Amino acid sequence: MKVMLAQDVRCELEKVVGTISDPAWNFLVEKLYVKEVEDGVSSVQDLAITVREYRRAFGPDSGERAQPMMIPDRREMYGTNTWAVSVLAAIRARTDTEVVGFREQVLNGELMNWDEVPSWVEKQATLGPPTTYLTLPMEQQKVRNQKFEVDLRTPSGMSFSARVLKYAGPDDESVRLQPTRRGPLERLRQVSISLAESFAWMESQAAVFVLTDIVPLLSPIRVTSSGEAIRDGYSIEWAKRITLEIDPSVSPNELVRAYQQVRLEGGHDRRRRLSEKHAMLAIFTAERPETQSWIDTLTNWNAERPEWRYNHVSNFRRDAVRAQARLLYPDRFHGQTRLRS
Repeated sequence: MKVMLAQDVRCELEKVVGTISDPAWNFLVEKLYVKEVEDGVSSVQDLAITVREYRRAFGPDSGERAQPMMIPDRREMYGTNTWAVSVLAAIRARTDTEVVGFREQVLNGELMNWDEVPSWVEKQATLGPPTTYLTLPMEQQKVRNQKFEVDLRTPSGMSFSARVLKYAGPDDESVRLQPTRRGPLERLRQVSISLAESFAWMESQAAVFVLTDIVPLLSPIRVTSSGEAIRDGYSIEWAKRITLEIDPSVSPNELVRAYQQVRLEGGHDRRRRLSEKHAMLAIFTAERPETQSWIDTLTNWNAERPEWRYNHVSNFRRDAVRAQARLLYPDRFHGQTRLRS
């Protein structure tokens, strides 16, 4: 008898490890890890361990969006200048030695349609030796017996790593990750990395270009943002970061507008810096001993900070808790918003 449904498993799992991308979730389903939790054979915590091992081996599964590819009739959407430089870069890339060699030797000079890319990659992932590695650090220990003493090296832990191809299908909103195997897939990974470094493309764009000749969009401003990490059951919202890669031709005004749009779409537009008083109050009360009463903490605060004196412990506690919340969870608490657990 099943004790949980798949959607319940995913919901509970994301509370522990953060957002899981659809490709990563599909991997867990296909390998029957999710079914084991549904059937009560293993727990959500066991599944969380599997997810962390997956991420250590294959990299993060949800932080990179699939960058648009250029379609000829979308010039007006992207702007003539962006369209022109993107096309010129692709024309140059068509004569690149690595691209020409891959297309001739692996594809036999026949390019594929974009919607054929995922199935081709999945097929190649079943061929050839894998590029997954198991690392066993060794600790040296002295072992003594009756006659002599010897040094014995014993495992002190292990880690997994893999070479991963980044690519995307025509309808994908996020980049797909595929552990490679020695052969065409690993070669495509190397070519895509080389092209991305030289042409300011994303690796996923480069991989699709090599297979299809669809022109990658060279965005004047490329945006990536980190997801919300979960560690020891705590949401680490304050560590979120936005990264902008900027073409030098972008004007300051264009950059400002782009950043404002990114903040708005990410739900960060209401973030405000705290006053010096409330920032210091957050630190002061966070460092208070757990056994100390709030009235004693208030007395100590008034003695050290008479310029920011409080007369009522209820107001003091309210402002302290709210200040900590606004620093640690800046997208959730604003102004007089009621605090939630």
